[in-house]
Amino acid sequence: MKKILLIEDDEKIRKTISILLNFKEYEIVTAENGNAGLQILKDKKPDLVICDINLPDLSGYEILEEHKKKNFAIPFIFLTAKNTIEDLRKGMRQGADDYIPKPFKVEDLLASIKTRLEKSEKLKEKIVQQKQNENNSAEKISAAGKKNKSGFEQIKYIRSKSEYSEIVNSDGKKKMLKKSLSQWESELDENFFRVHRSILININFLQKIELKKNGAYVYLTGEENPFEVSQRKLSKFKEKINH
Repeated sequence: MKKILLIEDDEKIRKTISILLNFKEYEIVTAENGNAGLQILKDKKPDLVICDINLPDLSGYEILEEHKKKNFAIPFIFLTAKNTIEDLRKGMRQGADDYIPKPFKVEDLLASIKTRLEKSEKLKEKIVQQKQNENNSAEKISAAGKKNKSGFEQIKYIRSKSEYSEIVNSDGKKKMLKKSLSQWESELDENFFRVHRSILININFLQKIELKKNGAYVYLTGEENPFEVSQRKLSKFKEKINH
């Protein structure tokens, strides 16, 4: 049973929608103001949110802004007496999934809920599949590395990009995986060194080193731009390449 959060300060409308959605076999959770709605959103994790714009404490736009920070996959429907084009555009710009004006037709509200829930399910399935593909790719790279004599020998460097890693191979091909550099460090062999907090290099591709006052620059084969070796990493890096 899908759970729907209704944030509406008008008690009559709140009760009417609750009865309707219960009849349609939805689980309905209600809030009479914005702060209560945000707390329920955090605690109950609904599958969809229906929210009035004009509330006694927070506006629907403020709730939507907070909602989208952490619950981007949960659809959000505005239910409001405001029905100007500018209101519609503002809501859509902020990420609302639909906009139902009051007074509303029951069939319009139900159709919107059904459509948004179906799209949400497809998005969740896509996210799950993407994570599975990322895990499979990571396993394949790890397995390939174990088969190679030196391990991971096709990887030239790995660059951190937020919670993802960009892997650049010797043939120039790139791949993004949801994996931290710390995780990579625990798997890679002795040919890899973290020259900077955001870069792991394969020293087998090391072509040239340029020392500078507070660190160094390293050039890898086939790479036009150098990578910086931070000052705190420099002494360990020298030991590594002189070993």
